[in-house]
Amino acid sequence: MTTQVWFRKFLALYEKDKEIKRLIRSEKYNNEGLWTPAMMDLLRRMGESFGSEVSREKPVAGGGRSDQRWVKENGSVVYIEHENRCDDKIQGEIQKLCNDVSKLKVLITYVADRNFNENVRQLNEKIEKAIHDCGATFSGEFLLVVCGNEENEWEAHISVLKMETLQIKGGRI
Repeated sequence: MTTQVWFRKFLALYEKDKEIKRLIRSEKYNNEGLWTPAMMDLLRRMGESFGSEVSREKPVAGGGRSDQRWVKENGSVVYIEHENRCDDKIQGEIQKLCNDVSKLKVLITYVADRNFNENVRQLNEKIEKAIHDCGATFSGEFLLVVCGNEENEWEAHISVLKMETLQIKGGRI
């Protein structure tokens, strides 16, 4: 599954989801106790539609827990962290995702609408640094799915480990 396929499916389900629409209409999308379960349910149904077994809040290597993991054929294919706030704790969530073996690592979060583009740029820098710090142990793709706190327009940003090709000239034998 590619990041583009994942994001398109997410948008399609999000736009049709009755509970999400109800929360937005009633302006209760800022209530974490209501919003998070609605998002987790949407993501669970999405994972199942891709033929994955979906598990929630399982311990991960290095401590902490995953918000959601999609498993197919005994391998983790998608690991999702959903964070209602983009605060100081977000770096730990990014690191947890980067250290995971899943082919697709997804961080869904919300940033302030004021200076939205700058907030997203700073978040992308944190992700790129975490991927770089992981070095060769990072595998797969990192998908940042971000929305403003008040606006309901989603953006997706994809990060991968950039590898350089180096030419090494050998000596003569």
